[in-house]
Amino acid sequence: LVKSNHQKIKASKIIADAAGKGIYHAKCIRSWAHDYVMTHQIPYSRRGHHAKTWSFLWDEDILLQIKSYVRENKWNITPHMIMLQMNEIILPGLGFAPPPTISLSTTKNYLKELGYIYERVKKDAYVDRHKREDVVAYQSIFLKRMSEFEHRMPIFSGDNIEVETWPDSNIKPLILVTHDECIFSAYNGSRSLWISYGEQPLRKKVEGRSIHVNKFLTDICSRLVLPDEMQPSNKFPREACVITYPGKNNDGWWKAEDLINQVTNHAISIFEARFPDYHIPKLCGEAKGLKEVLKERGLWPKEGLRLKEARELIRLQKTVPLALNSVLLPTIRQYARKAFCYMDAYQKGLNDKAAEFAVKKYHSHR
Repeated sequence: LVKSNHQKIKASKIIADAAGKGIYHAKCIRSWAHDYVMTHQIPYSRRGHHAKTWSFLWDEDILLQIKSYVRENKWNITPHMIMLQMNEIILPGLGFAPPPTISLSTTKNYLKELGYIYERVKKDAYVDRHKREDVVAYQSIFLKRMSEFEHRMPIFSGDNIEVETWPDSNIKPLILVTHDECIFSAYNGSRSLWISYGEQPLRKKVEGRSIHVNKFLTDICSRLVLPDEMQPSNKFPREACVITYPGKNNDGWWKAEDLINQVTNHAISIFEARFPDYHIPKLCGEAKGLKEVLKERGLWPKEGLRLKEARELIRLQKTVPLALNSVLLPTIRQYARKAFCYMDAYQKGLNDKAAEFAVKKYHSHR
């Protein structure tokens, strides 16, 4: 129309009339035409993008109550806690009949509007003095032996790692049993937190009373445990796991002698009773014990560990067995597969950072 000697205003009105619109639509057409000439893009309509619901955060009294509750539980706050506080205390106190409720997704949005973000601390591969000459020398020996054993071990695949593929019948299979050592402390905090942007939680300097767990794992049956129906006698050990309470006035410190006793009197006996037709390769190193390792790292206090938090220890004694039992067999197999991926990366000459990237980037079935 403009090329036909029509003025812009008149041309926009003709188009608006053809669409059944009025003068305002003609004005919008001229504005869109101008934006298109300048940017070669037609403006995106914002119609319907405004908030169509009323937020409880717009009420000043409710906002103050939520902020006060968040401050009281600063480093432990979760969307579920806010949802319970809103549905059971704050909203019923407004006098509604019946009182309104909010969902978990709504409380997550509330935390974001209050300036909180969800921070998750991931625990990647732990690297400590991996470049020492003795460590590098033993690494090459260990990787070589594992490469010799690997083709005799079962392979697990499938969505839930439930499909087992065993070696050929002419190959004597191996079942790898690994030793897992971990410590649970009374003041262990959550690794997933809702925190205000730019702030970091201040952890306690002391970790409190601790529980030291030494157990054996296998990707065949998760923890090395002998079922009740396979027990030869009541005195026979049922599980290879040993739990101690470190400290001068408790069970002392885990030493090499304790590990040898655990292997000979628990792990080997249970393995031979549960898998009588299989062979277990001996891949044990020389355990120095917790105290010696902490001394090498410069983390051992001169006056020992003074741990007096009895209430936290009682809670920890109830929580640790539940946590150990909650680990499913597919999780054990996934970590086993990841360990073999790391070993394959080290055999190919990658360093710790490159191996970590390769394991995250590429996945295989060993």
